[in-house]
Amino acid sequence: MGQVTLVSCKSCSYFKHVRIGGSMASWSKNSSWPVYCDDCRTMTSTNLQSLPLACDGCNSESVTKYDEHHLVIGGTRALVSWFSDQITDGLYFCPRCEKHELAFSQSSRMFFD
Repeated sequence: MGQVTLVSCKSCSYFKHVRIGGSMASWSKNSSWPVYCDDCRTMTSTNLQSLPLACDGCNSESVTKYDEHHLVIGGTRALVSWFSDQITDGLYFCPRCEKHELAFSQSSRMFFD
């Protein structure tokens, strides 16, 4: 089961809803995961089943999954996982202010199937 979760920055008040995972009917063809795009400098979701990974906004392949170590500081508790990928309660890189103050919300999630 997939979900849409709120991500917000404690420093600059940036916020966005991102899709994570996929539906029972189509997860093997379409599984979303948040990425940072180096070209358009934004956070978006990409389809993990479509390689190479690309930005949903500009189609650039210069993307980094948000669970990569250099995009997160701290974090001990898993909030969201999808197969081997995991989002924790750490502070993530914000595409707007470029500080590690972005947090994934555990309480404001919507599920889809």
